[in-house]
Amino acid sequence: MPRTRKREYLPLEHLALSIFLDNAQDRCPMAMFTAYFDDSGSPDQGVCLTVAGYVSTVEKWIRFEKEWRAILYENDIEYFHMKEYAHSVGQFKKWKGKEGKRKIFLKRLVACVKKTAHKSFSSAALLKEYNEMDALYPLHEAAGYPFAMCGRSCAAKINRWRQRNNIAEPIELIFESGTKHAADLFRVLKRDGLPLPIFKDKKEFGALQAADFVAWEHTKALTGLHLGTIKGLKDIRKSLAALNSIPNDWGVQTRNDLEVSCQMIGLPLRSTLSQAGMVIDL
Repeated sequence: MPRTRKREYLPLEHLALSIFLDNAQDRCPMAMFTAYFDDSGSPDQGVCLTVAGYVSTVEKWIRFEKEWRAILYENDIEYFHMKEYAHSVGQFKKWKGKEGKRKIFLKRLVACVKKTAHKSFSSAALLKEYNEMDALYPLHEAAGYPFAMCGRSCAAKINRWRQRNNIAEPIELIFESGTKHAADLFRVLKRDGLPLPIFKDKKEFGALQAADFVAWEHTKALTGLHLGTIKGLKDIRKSLAALNSIPNDWGVQTRNDLEVSCQMIGLPLRSTLSQAGMVIDL
């Protein structure tokens, strides 16, 4: 019996399938994986900044896009933005007070994600603690500003997941475009030999809208913990609890985590650099 020859991996085809999902239905003969990420929060204010998203096969993402768009279409929604939904503004202004409709809609979106995602990844930075460590060490030069640092953490988690699951082909990383410090993320991923980020418009990708959903939920929960409005699991939003049922690798980079990392890679204190008149170039 003749042996089946393994199909050659073509990086450009993988990229095309990942970003042109509408026309990719009949051209996905192998298990190529793509991860979609979005961020929530601002690096300049608030409690934290989170980067989060999902990885799955291109084949599953194709089916996901059709179902996700169908749910939006049935509800007369052009695209999903969790901040608009949560505050009943923009497209969701007409839904204000219609809790039954809102809950059913969100449950359908969660179910769509759960059928698709192989795993969820998230990394958050507590901004006060990040800024304290950045004042002590050249943290943003080495690890990036909060968005880049968290995006790099997610990329590294994806890479480890790929290796543990014996996935030979690299995993495409798609991020929401227009994010502050996007160039910084590109810099740290290129420096560390990780797959380079591809930036796309969230309005065009249901997968990026799903990433927005989980990133927003994480930022909301961490902010609640910081302010004391969330005291335990019983206070976590049902939508976040539902998303938590998807296999995940979610984490928060605390002050202690950042200090240990700075010391492990041998970053000098800023005070010693300033005394020596040195400028760090990482």
